[in-house]
Amino acid sequence: MSGKKVLLITGIPVRTDTNTGKTLQTLFADFGSDELAQIYFSPQSPNTNMCNDYYRLCEKQMIKSLFGLRKGCGEEVSPVCEGENAVKPEKNALLLTRHRGNILMKLSREVVWSLSAWKNKNLKNWLEKVKPDVIFTILHDTNSAAKAVKWISDFTGAPVVLFVTDDYYNDQEKSKNLLRKIYYRKRQRLNKKLAENVVSLVGCSEKATEYFMSELNIKSGQTIYTPSAETYLAMPYKEQNDGGIVKIRYFGNLGLGRWEMLKLLGQTISTINADKKRALLEIYSSVTDPEIIGQLNIENACEYKGWVYGDEYLKLLQDTDIAIHVESFEASMIRRTWVSVSTKIADYLGAGKCILAIGSSELASIDHIKDAACVVNDMALLKDTLEKLVSDAKMRSDFQIKAKKLAAEQHNMAQISAQVRTLIEENT
Repeated sequence: MSGKKVLLITGIPVRTDTNTGKTLQTLFADFGSDELAQIYFSPQSPNTNMCNDYYRLCEKQMIKSLFGLRKGCGEEVSPVCEGENAVKPEKNALLLTRHRGNILMKLSREVVWSLSAWKNKNLKNWLEKVKPDVIFTILHDTNSAAKAVKWISDFTGAPVVLFVTDDYYNDQEKSKNLLRKIYYRKRQRLNKKLAENVVSLVGCSEKATEYFMSELNIKSGQTIYTPSAETYLAMPYKEQNDGGIVKIRYFGNLGLGRWEMLKLLGQTISTINADKKRALLEIYSSVTDPEIIGQLNIENACEYKGWVYGDEYLKLLQDTDIAIHVESFEASMIRRTWVSVSTKIADYLGAGKCILAIGSSELASIDHIKDAACVVNDMALLKDTLEKLVSDAKMRSDFQIKAKKLAAEQHNMAQISAQVRTLIEENT
């Protein structure tokens, strides 16, 4: 116990069933709840007591409160550890999530923040109660969040540790739309302003660390991979057999062009299964868009199974023959995901899964696992590679061993927890 207080500022709360939530839990596994507090920008509720104090600021609540005119924006919340909200978090409306990349939607969200009285007595009293020594935040995907972190840092005097998990700094569309250009120029200015308060940068990959230290002129930085939690490391290898149907599973987000890639994978499996059912792709995600779900149900090849978490997720992962990591080859999506290493990769490696990774070699995630997974960098090679993997149990077993080895070398929970603890203590 250092006695130091860390304020986490993220888009969503700490939860046991989201990638961000699980990452925070593993990174701060060495910290007591009395050392942690969180501000987040989502309608969801936390479902764990990892932090002693939680504060919610979100657009849904800002609009409901008439921008703070009817009642104050922002509220202290308690974790919901039982009941429906503990099991399935509240989401933003489909209108917001489906069109979140649209520039008019982005600007509308900024207007909501700018009109709302969120820097109010509630928040100030909460921050004075928490008294953070350091702020641990991510590179956010809205301009308003970058402004909020800067304001909170200035108000509390707490320095910032910035964790980069995605490139939310550059416009992945490289659009000529004047509104987008203005919006992203402002994004970059705001993050450079925030960087004045940043004492250390943490990248989720070497690419992220190198680029953003240089771009934001931050002198101190290091790479910290998401650790593989003990739950996954304790999983035995899946026994691979040449007979029976090979269970191929994808768990996670379907955004950033991933669902289109999974559709292509499903169609490839359908071709492989033409004479005899040899493999089945199951997709587990929380997407609610009926158009996407309809296209992912492919007869005799692919089934959209819906949202899964907790013990059910662990059982399904344990019983998986091939776990899928997939990223889009579209240039705009590569620009968005090029520095990212999905948190699911740490799960798959720790669990000793045979991973089929589909994506460009330019991506940090593909580069990171290229020696421990079956990698497809060219969709023209997908069918042949998949056929070989489905028909060769020994090949799948070998990849399982390679996965555990990489987890031990670069995703070691004890080493990473100590690394985070040292990072916080050196910067407070």
